[in-house]
Amino acid sequence: MHNLSGIFVRKDGIKNYLLKDMFSFSIQLPNKIKSFLCENNIEFETWLKKIRSVLDYEDLNETYDIKETLGEGRYGLVKRCIQKKNKREAAIKIISKKLMNQEQRHQVNTEIEILKICQHPGIVKLYDIFENQDFIYISMFSL
Repeated sequence: MHNLSGIFVRKDGIKNYLLKDMFSFSIQLPNKIKSFLCENNIEFETWLKKIRSVLDYEDLNETYDIKETLGEGRYGLVKRCIQKKNKREAAIKIISKKLMNQEQRHQVNTEIEILKICQHPGIVKLYDIFENQDFIYISMFSL
């Protein structure tokens, strides 16, 4: 049995292997990266779709149109965005993991857990959380 938290999938593009162009993707595990090659785009997209389904992966850029920067904080930016399916305006906090140590990462996780349970007209409402190997994205709406 494997725990799938902290695992990310990345499209690496086309790579030449044994004089043949191959479609490449990587799976980033907590302690290593595994690279995979596919012979054609159909095979490539099929693998990505199935892996992302198991990981419950959702692409930020397929869900939101990211707009201008609203502000800047210690670990990243806050940008205005529009949710594609219902055109609702939101703010998305983009947090760089590279700028944080373990304690700071714990503080961000605590903030996320608090936002999940808080519902008050004076604070924003957590809507979505996205994560990849480099960033955490927190989308929030006004109540």
